[in-house]
Formats: sequence, structure tokens, C-alpha cells
Amino acid sequence: MLMFLSAAFAAAGQSRFYWDVDFTTVFDNREGDRDHTAPETIFFTRLSPEVGFDFGSAGRVGGGVVWVQPIACQWNGKRVSPTLYYRLDGGRWSGSVGIFPRTQLIEELPSFMWCDSLSYFRSNIRGALLQWRSQRSFAEIYLDWRQMQTASKRESFAIAVHGRWQHPSAPLMGGAYVTMNHLALTKNAPEDMHIVDNFMAAPYVGVDLSHRTGLDSLRVRAGAAVTIERNRAFGDWRAPAGGWLELVASWKMLQLKNMLYAGGHLLPSYGLFGAELYQGEPYYAADFYNRTEVSCAIVRRRHVDLRAELDFNVTPGSFQFYQRITLRVTFGSSYPLRLRTD
Repeated sequence: MLMFLSAAFAAAGQSRFYWDVDFTTVFDNREGDRDHTAPETIFFTRLSPEVGFDFGSAGRVGGGVVWVQPIACQWNGKRVSPTLYYRLDGGRWSGSVGIFPRTQLIEELPSFMWCDSLSYFRSNIRGALLQWRSQRSFAEIYLDWRQMQTASKRESFAIAVHGRWQHPSAPLMGGAYVTMNHLALTKNAPEDMHIVDNFMAAPYVGVDLSHRTGLDSLRVRAGAAVTIERNRAFGDWRAPAGGWLELVASWKMLQLKNMLYAGGHLLPSYGLFGAELYQGEPYYAADFYNRTEVSCAIVRRRHVDLRAELDFNVTPGSFQFYQRITLRVTFGSSYPLRLRTD
């Protein structure tokens, strides 16, 4: 961190002012039973303006706000949160410190570690990020301080490490995701409140056949997933595990993604803590889950991305159907270079 800051101050005389705006509207209608999550319609706009100074090879300092506004309720339900960070983009190494957009990640976590609703309303990481790239491979680690301890709120933070190795010429790949979710206590906590430690690891292997078929892209991955969790109220460790298979294929405007999981309940205490502890989709509290996503990129231009998507969520004895429309407009002095392309 000191290295980043000293480099920034040394280059202060060569800074360049920049500005960017990220505007997103999401309509997400969810129908079906309520075994894992309530049927509802999520309809909101999110505006994320940002300004700052770019010091070239010494990084940049940026700040702004994220304004999330539900539609059709006037000012009710609005959420405004800050963005304020320093970022250094090097050759192989990059990093950020502060409150910065999740779009700076090279790759987002899979659905058993990160869910749609959090993507909507928690678009910033609060902490630090370190990244490494080499040709088609990468690794990144970040700390997200999710909640500060108060008299009514429990301290909560997450650490995520993930990376992928991909052969420079062959279609083979391999990688892993590892997360830690820590749920601590409130100030002056009652005696019946206890700390919960939750770890999840998911190694995988796969093939990328994008240049070997008539499709624009085709990727298949298979791996294991294990949760290691301890609620200090009981003292013992729980370790449910299972396997997962993911297929992603795209052709022209269309994309198909299917994620299949079978095994133990990866979110064993979801009924007790819910999203306060877990960040993955609540469907992984079941021993079987299949999600099929069919999407169409209606408009995909330099500054505008409009897509429609149908999601089919199936667990034993349960079904939910999502219909989703997402519009994203980005413009400013540094877009589209900073958009993630995974």
C-alpha cells in the first residue's frame, strides 16, 4: 500500500483529470415457489459517476457515488454509497485500495459464492485487491469488509482468492476458487451470540473449445466444491461437499450457460444466518441444483449493452423462473477500456 501511495505522489505533477459514468437498469421478475427465495420483481436503476486523476504508470485516484433507486416508489428505498480508491495498473501486477467497483475484478466468483442480488446492490468492494496476469492465466485476491461492528450489527468480512491457468495453445485449463466469510459479534454482544467461520474451496479443470467449433465460444468446466464451517456455539466443524459441471456456449447474439451441482448442502446454516453470512445463491442449501440461463444480446455497442435473459432454477421439488432485462450504458474519458470482458 505504501508503495502505491508513494508512486502516486511522485507522479502528481503529471496527472490527467478523468471522468466516467456507469448507468444500469435491471428488470428481474422471479416466479415460482418460495422454498429457497421469495418470488418477487426487482426493478431499479443504478447510477455510478466517478471522477479522479490519472497519474499514468503511477496509477490513479478516483471517487464518486453509487446511487441505486428502485423504480415506481419515488425516493423511497434509495441507497447512496461512496466510491473512493487508489488503483495501480502495472504490467503483470495490479491492485486497488479503498472502495472500488467490482468491475475491476478479472473474473467474478461462481454462483455458489456470489449471487445475482448482491451484484445488483453491492457493486463495490470495500478493502483491497491484488491481481496478477500472464498471457491467458491470472490470479487475484481481495478483502471485502462487508459490515462494520456496531451495537446492532455484527462485524463481517470476506476474503476471496481465485485464479486460472490456461495453456497458451492447447484448450486445457485449470483453476480454483477459495473464499472465507467471517461473521463476528456486535459490540457488547449477548452471551448466546457466537462467531461463525465459513470457508469454501472449489478446484476445477476444463477445456476451452472456442476456436475449434462453429460457435463463437464454448467452454466446459468440472470441479468439486467443499464448505468447511464452524459455528462456535457448537464447536464442531461441518464439511459438506459435492461436484459441479458448467457449460457456456455463445453464437452471435445468443448465449447458453448451464450450471449443475450435486452433493451436500453447501450453505448448511442458511436458515440461521442467510445473506448475513453467505454470499452465494440460496439454492445451494439444497443437495441438487441446476440453473440454465439463455440470454440474447439485443444491442451490444461500444457504450450500450442491452440484453434479455431467461433463467430456470431447479432443485428437488422446487422451481423458479426468472425473466430479466438489463441495460448498461457507460461513457466518459476512459470507457470502454476499463470494462471487464469475462
